[in-house]
Amino acid sequence: MPAYRWATLGCGVIGHELAQAMQALGGNLYSVGNRTHEKARAFAEKYGISKVYDRPEDIFADPDVDIVYISTPHNTHIRYLLPALSAGKHVLCEKSITLNSRELDQARRCAREHGVVLAEAMTLYHMPVYKQLAELIRSGALGPLRFIQMNFGSYKDYDMTNRFFNRSLAGGALLDIGVYALSFVRYFMSCQPDQIASQVRLAPTGVDEQAGILLQNREGEMATISLSLHAKQPKRGMAAFDKGYIEIYDYPRADTATITYTADGRQQVLQAGSQAKALQYEIVDMENAVAHGGQGMYLDYTKEVMDLMTAIRQQWGLTDRKKRGSTMSYSAIDTLWILMAAVLVFFMQPGFAMLEAGLTRAKNAGNIVMKNFMDFALATLVFWLAGFGLMFGHDLSGLIGVPDFFAQQVDFTAGTPYPDLAFLLFQTVLCAVTTAIVSGAMAERTKFSSYCLVTIIISLIIYPVAGHWVWGGGWLGALGFHDFAGASVVSLTGGICALTGAKALGPRIGKYNQDGSVNAIPGHSLPRGLPGACSSYGSAGSASMAARPCPYRGNRPCSRRQLSSLSPISQPLPGRRQPW
Repeated sequence: MPAYRWATLGCGVIGHELAQAMQALGGNLYSVGNRTHEKARAFAEKYGISKVYDRPEDIFADPDVDIVYISTPHNTHIRYLLPALSAGKHVLCEKSITLNSRELDQARRCAREHGVVLAEAMTLYHMPVYKQLAELIRSGALGPLRFIQMNFGSYKDYDMTNRFFNRSLAGGALLDIGVYALSFVRYFMSCQPDQIASQVRLAPTGVDEQAGILLQNREGEMATISLSLHAKQPKRGMAAFDKGYIEIYDYPRADTATITYTADGRQQVLQAGSQAKALQYEIVDMENAVAHGGQGMYLDYTKEVMDLMTAIRQQWGLTDRKKRGSTMSYSAIDTLWILMAAVLVFFMQPGFAMLEAGLTRAKNAGNIVMKNFMDFALATLVFWLAGFGLMFGHDLSGLIGVPDFFAQQVDFTAGTPYPDLAFLLFQTVLCAVTTAIVSGAMAERTKFSSYCLVTIIISLIIYPVAGHWVWGGGWLGALGFHDFAGASVVSLTGGICALTGAKALGPRIGKYNQDGSVNAIPGHSLPRGLPGACSSYGSAGSASMAARPCPYRGNRPCSRRQLSSLSPISQPLPGRRQPW
């Protein structure tokens, strides 16, 4: 078998285990990439790795890399999977391999198109004891499977800022620890479960903190799963058959299984492999798969487990929106709330038009009104075309979202009590208002065509980028920054653009005399401007309630029901200040 050159993307705990496993097998990692370059260099020096990339993405362009191990947080996996596979690299990716079935389908399709191996680093599939158990079950010694019982509980401190409880980082018990339990279930079941029942307890941030899951397939095989992030449980798996049952502790990396036979109570202890060599088994199986056409990495099981997790998270309202043609239950009053807010923000647009028309000279009134109308018309089209995707698409290095034309794949409203289109409408009118702020600062000295170009640039690039930093999972939001009622994303962004435009254009002709004295240029109609001021700022004040940051959902707007639950005497989360 040829010697394959491995690169690791990520220098966390798993990255260190991978490097140690490679050395234990008599080799070493070829290269390393990490979001923080200094950590990558320190990692390379520790393990004698010859190559360090300036940027993580440079791994994919290196023709000498054969296999990439991705061990970054799972909310970033799809961001790296697609370019890695497209570059012809074989990929072994940490669990959970993606956040949902749609992302995994994208990755599988990409792997097929480029003829490379894609696999999830699910250790239990590769542990020797599981392979021996599979042979024992196939022999018929235990009879048909009846029931599986799974436990996995970790005790994580109630720090709602860490990744386990952070919804924007895809925290929660199911994606983090439940994937092990479901992989165990699928390994022993004869076919995919098609009946799912569950109960969930959510943490204050809205992620699944504790859950109970009941599964059944068409063969009548059943499984129960208990998960918790704030209650320690043994990592115990039990598979009950007609003629006996199997008990496995520490099942993600187990090397021992106890078999109890029903007829006489006799016990058999089966030992194979070593927990300490878990990653070595993965490496060997991955290289064998690359050498022999991709077999033996259980990608079909990975797909079925991801389908289960996606369906379960849909039940809990925590996942991406359902496929077209499916139904989803929304709250009528919460949907009405977000739509009313959108309507109020919309009325800021004619309010700005009236205000600016009244405070400019009569000869320019028609021009300024038309510019405000074009603000809304162009911003709506451009933001729908690409701006919304750039703002709320999958995060790229904290700077911008993955482009998503016509908002086809964006799932930012997952788990909210209102539909995607309502949120899209709300964000569209906010974008249009941001551009309207600029028109007043540049009034009476901007060509109509030039102003339309400015509107397009703001709606397509400036507002989506600024919004992504705060609301879309970007670097400001990751630092804990909270925007109140659009004060930074809308008002500050529009204000900076307005100041920049005014500075670039300079004052209106005739505003200043040669000696520096000021000439008043009064507006032609105060009665027209006053209702505009009342309309724009009154609507802004009313609509701000819909954009109030919600502690349950990061920086996203609170629903009416969530706001009503936040009384003035509510206690703050442990160790964290209330965002208002």
